[in-house]
Amino acid sequence: MTTEEWLTKSEKILRDVKEWRKEHRKATFVEIEAEVHRRMVALEAELLEDAVQESESRAWGRGSTQQAPECPDCHVPLLARGEKTRRVQGNGGQTIKISRTHGSCPKCGQHFFPSG
Repeated sequence: MTTEEWLTKSEKILRDVKEWRKEHRKATFVEIEAEVHRRMVALEAELLEDAVQESESRAWGRGSTQQAPECPDCHVPLLARGEKTRRVQGNGGQTIKISRTHGSCPKCGQHFFPSG
């Protein structure tokens, strides 16, 4: 996402919280805090997903100038096996999708989904 898109999304959350507050005039501090937190956790998950996808280590193999990661046991470059998407759980139970080239070790056969 571009900086402008993030600013637009953040402004929408602010407007939504203000609108929620108008509709919940008698909300306690704890209720307001929970509502703000709920919305911010969702924004955090989107920001994490976006930042992770910007990683240089996400794509390697054929047609890429990115060096292949090494097997942590055999210390040989992995063979690219295509792209896979994993889903991890972030704060507040939000699902974050991470897409990466995964690979296998030509020596020991283990499969890896490189981090970063």
